[in-house]
This record gives sequence, structure tokens and C-alpha cells, in this order.
Amino acid sequence: MDPPSPPSKAYEPGPVVQALISGSVSGTLSTFLLQPLDVIKTRLQSQCDGNKSSLGKRIGVVKITRNIIVEEKVTTLWRGLTPTLWRTVPGVSLYFSGVHLLTASSEGSPGFLQAASAGFVSRACVAFLLAPFTVVKTRYESTSFHYDSLRQALSHIFRTEGLKGLWSGTNATVVRDAPYSGLYFMFYTQAKAFKPTELSETDAAYILFQLGCGGVAGVIATLVTQPADIVKTRMQLTSQATFTSVVHSIYQMSRILSTEQPVR
Repeated sequence: MDPPSPPSKAYEPGPVVQALISGSVSGTLSTFLLQPLDVIKTRLQSQCDGNKSSLGKRIGVVKITRNIIVEEKVTTLWRGLTPTLWRTVPGVSLYFSGVHLLTASSEGSPGFLQAASAGFVSRACVAFLLAPFTVVKTRYESTSFHYDSLRQALSHIFRTEGLKGLWSGTNATVVRDAPYSGLYFMFYTQAKAFKPTELSETDAAYILFQLGCGGVAGVIATLVTQPADIVKTRMQLTSQATFTSVVHSIYQMSRILSTEQPVR
């Protein structure tokens, strides 16, 4: 009688596959929940081009939100959801996978430099690869462009502006996204190092602790990279090459900081 065969081992996905799956799920959920804020942000950033004559015409977040709901419709707050999903879901998955591969050699939490470098490099690559979807997303969310579908938007931009149009704003996008992700991942990993020893990863309080770490890291990274985000939006809403290089993009950031006041 043949000996019984050993029970088959259940398939366990590797860490990279786990990063892809978790990135896809988190990217989808966050996109549905936060898309209205992204639409409002785009409308806010695209109100003027920095000329003093247009500074007084800007309106704040509350009025923009009210105008969208009253003058358009509530579903406008989710305008651009399709290109955002095409950008965010694979983007977050690839970013998590890249960060894992770049920090896999470290024992425990990565150090300041390794965490910042991993976030920077991974996000820079993702930002460049998915730039066309970022351009379409920004134009969908604004009031300046009207497309019937994602395919029609990509086709129209390619026909009228060429490949340069599909990658417009990439300089400022990388200047914004790469430092943001580098700073975020660095602050997040360092904040997690302060986890109380008595706090187990199975405790409900651990989830709150992680949320707190992510919130602090996100606020700091956003404050540092916000000027680049404004430049990126304005680059992607124009078909002219008004920002021709990274250096020029940085110059435009300093110009915005010196001429425009924040709106609320």
C-alpha cells in the first residue's frame, strides 16, 4: 500500500504579489473616497496663472464646492474618476512593489536615507510611466476641457499636441511626486519606530497608531511639495510648453510663492 501523500501546501503569495494586491485594493478605495477633494483641488489651483490682475478673482474651497453642487451636479465631484483609477490603482501597486524591492535588504525598518531613496526612486518611475493618465485626469477635473471618454481624450491629446502633450507637466510631476513619496515614506517609517513596545500588531490601537503615523507624514510631505503640485496642474491644463524644464518649473514655483496668496 502506497504511503499517503503529504497534504498540499496552500499557495502563499510572495511579498511583491502581496504589495501589488494591497496596492490595488487601497488605491481603488482611496480613489472613490477622495476623488471629490481632488476635483476641488484642481479647480482651486487652476483659477489663475499668477498675474496680479486675476488674483482678486479667486474663490475658496467652500465656494468652489458649493458652485459645483449648485451650478453643476453632485456627480461632478467624481469627474475624472476613470483616468484617476487608471493612474492610481496600478500606480500604488507599482509604488508599493518598488519600495519593497528597494528596502528588502534592510533588517527591520529602513534608515532615513534608504527610506527616502526608495520612495523617491519608486515614485519617480511610476510618475513618468503613468503621466498620460495624470494629464487626462487633471483636464477632466477642470472646466477647460470636455472629453467623451478616456480613449477619446488620449487620442485627441496625441493628435493635437503629440507625445509631448501626453507627458506635459512631467517635470513638475516628478519634482512634486518623487520628493513627496520620499519624504512620506521616510517620515512614516521613522514614526513607526516609536511604536510602544506593549502595542501588538493585532491590537485595534495599532491601526490608529499607523493612521497617525501616515497622517503626520502626509501633512509634512504635502507642505513641502505643494508649490510643485500647483505648477503641475497648470502645466497639464495648457497645450503650450510654458514650463520647459525642471529648472524652469522650480522658477515658476518661486514665482507663485512670491505673487500669490493662499485662498481658503
